[in-house]
Amino acid sequence: FDVRAEERTEDDIRASIEKSVAALQGGCPYKKNEKDPIVEFFAFKDAFVSGSEIQRVLTRYPLEVDDIVSTRQGVKHNIKSFKQGQLIFPLVAISNNKGDDSAPYVHSMSNKHAVVMQVGKERGANYQQIYYFEKDNCWKLIKIEDWSKSSPSEFAKKEWLSNFFPFIDSCLPRSLFFSVEKNESLNGLMEKRGYRNPKIEDIYATYSINEKFYGFDAEKLTIPAGNDFLYVVWVAVPASELASKIREATGKKINIYPYDEKGVQENSVAYLREVDGAHTLFTCHAEEDGISYNEED
Repeated sequence: FDVRAEERTEDDIRASIEKSVAALQGGCPYKKNEKDPIVEFFAFKDAFVSGSEIQRVLTRYPLEVDDIVSTRQGVKHNIKSFKQGQLIFPLVAISNNKGDDSAPYVHSMSNKHAVVMQVGKERGANYQQIYYFEKDNCWKLIKIEDWSKSSPSEFAKKEWLSNFFPFIDSCLPRSLFFSVEKNESLNGLMEKRGYRNPKIEDIYATYSINEKFYGFDAEKLTIPAGNDFLYVVWVAVPASELASKIREATGKKINIYPYDEKGVQENSVAYLREVDGAHTLFTCHAEEDGISYNEED
């Protein structure tokens, strides 16, 4: 994956080192906020992109890096694991301009997982990166997907719907919510994608969509419009095939239930409901107190 050099002053470097030392002593070099995971993660992200030293501390080793290349048959994954001494920092490019279009941006997140995207151009070459983060005591970088050698269309498929649910055991996507008052999704996320006028039933909004979900055709997306945090992706594929693809992509086994049977589910753990031999509902249901959705500034 491409690594871009950073330009910082000695004061910037000194400040990063001080934060890194604090982290090594058991603290987190950013302001923690257990009551609001969204606020805490954005504080972490700002710290993480501030310099190489802090990225070294807030990365979990060995780090998994997936170098993805487009082929005639689709995309080819080349996954390797790296120890700290094998990596060149910064792993996430440093952006000194907050208005820079190439700055990393949060794509989706839950209490313990987050996905950050970064798209830009360096020395005439395009780079397309997806960064995966996980929270234990502190947030840490756990995986990088480098799509720079893939076609923009393949990256676009990965970038959108599937990437809202990359973690089967913590599936709550905080970016997806419908505001009845504003008659649009949070921050206009669905509308910017070209999807409008969802069907409103009770406290849910269902959009007709034309997307790929783990490589299969997704026809509808249900998101919450009230305080019941239910998400459903309607996928045109048998449940066994979708489960197999999800396990291949995430390493996680996902349970399958008949359409009319909920089965035993854990909070924020995704599961599948088989409608018939050709359609499946990917379902994520969260029962959490204090969940909040914030508009971007």
